[in-house]
Amino acid sequence: MTKSVAAPEIFQIPLDQLDPAIVPPGAKPGSSEFDQAVIMHYALRYAEKGWQAMVTVNDGFVRVLAIPQQGMDPKDYVQGLLRNGFLEDALPILQALDGMIEDAEIAYNLGICFSELGQTA
Repeated sequence: MTKSVAAPEIFQIPLDQLDPAIVPPGAKPGSSEFDQAVIMHYALRYAEKGWQAMVTVNDGFVRVLAIPQQGMDPKDYVQGLLRNGFLEDALPILQALDGMIEDAEIAYNLGICFSELGQTA
């Protein structure tokens, strides 16, 4: 019997669209207080479910990569989406990953995805 493997959750949210309740009053985007509050919010949200989360705050976005305990590798997940033609689903994931990690394969696939969808970066 094979074990079930869960998909990761990968997304990005513009900082101006965050729920203001997750940051202390007066904390401004770009301040360490703001960044730490946002990172802790998402890290704890996933830790409560037993997931591991990588959270970054930069370039006007919060980006989250959360992997369940029996989770699939994020690159394998997005590659599967691309191979099966789910370009619209893969695009925001590629954008989030590209904003979080330096990875030539992610950057290449993001460019190809934009091209195939007739969009520009």
